[in-house]
Amino acid sequence: MGTSICACLLAAGHRLHCVESDPTKIRHGAPKAFAVLKEAAAHGLIKESLPHVMERFTVSSKFDGSRTQRLSFEFTVESFSIKRRVIKELKRSCLLARWIGSNTSSIPITELQKNARHPERVLGLHWAEPATATRFMEIVCGNQTSLAFARRAERLARGWGKEPSLIRRDIRGFITNRIMYSMLREAFHLVDSGYATVADVDRSMRNDLGYWITFAGPFVSWTSWEFAPTKP
Repeated sequence: MGTSICACLLAAGHRLHCVESDPTKIRHGAPKAFAVLKEAAAHGLIKESLPHVMERFTVSSKFDGSRTQRLSFEFTVESFSIKRRVIKELKRSCLLARWIGSNTSSIPITELQKNARHPERVLGLHWAEPATATRFMEIVCGNQTSLAFARRAERLARGWGKEPSLIRRDIRGFITNRIMYSMLREAFHLVDSGYATVADVDRSMRNDLGYWITFAGPFVSWTSWEFAPTKP
């Protein structure tokens, strides 16, 4: 996922210095990013010359090239210990970073910002794949995150082509994952209790919820139905 996030940021005009510990991934970093950008350009998502975009991209095994970066992100695997270690290194090496964003779908941001010199600058960025095409993004505040920094991240995210949601208080799973797992728990209950088969549950959700959830959230859908004006 880090590759498509990098491609998204490059397409938005950012200059990126990426750090990767695996030598093989370092060699393949630029070609993979170029391939993602090429696909996005084929769908009309990028108008700029791709070679020109790639001039803003570097990748190495050292954090030294990140010392002058204004924004820092970590796109590691979903492991608390690894993210904590990488964020600690980013705090040490990225001396001018305005804020550090962690790409996570469930890890509490409050835990990641502990013992930070500037915990108010650490926040969560929950992306969706592919990052170059999807509008989804959740910006997550830890207990010490400055709301002003989160608002700046919102403005930046719109420049990346996102429609960001702001989670003002830290909670595991954020918005989409919590609602999704609630739905899955109920689906399992219906099948385990003998009310319906797996195929029937999938069919009902596909032919009802599946039609409107892509363009209307639960509140918009409910209020539109509940308070719609009736014809005389």
